[in-house]
Amino acid sequence: MMAEAGLALLWLAAALAMLQLVIGIVGLRANRLDYLGAMRHVAALQGVLTGLAFIALITVFLTSDMSVKLVATNSHSAKPWL
Repeated sequence: MMAEAGLALLWLAAALAMLQLVIGIVGLRANRLDYLGAMRHVAALQGVLTGLAFIALITVFLTSDMSVKLVATNSHSAKPWL
């Protein structure tokens, strides 16, 4: 469940990246500084979502969820956390 939540957070961050691109293009072409200011908020939210997805990945590794292929191929009980 945690892996799916992390993946959903990454998809939302990718959608925000596309939104940021569109806002930037429209803002520059229309010379709208308020659109360019909105890009900062979108970028901040994108960073938060990416950070939460990273925390979800760390949680999946710490709980040794072997249903995730990345964890199954790169994790073992003797490997330290850091």
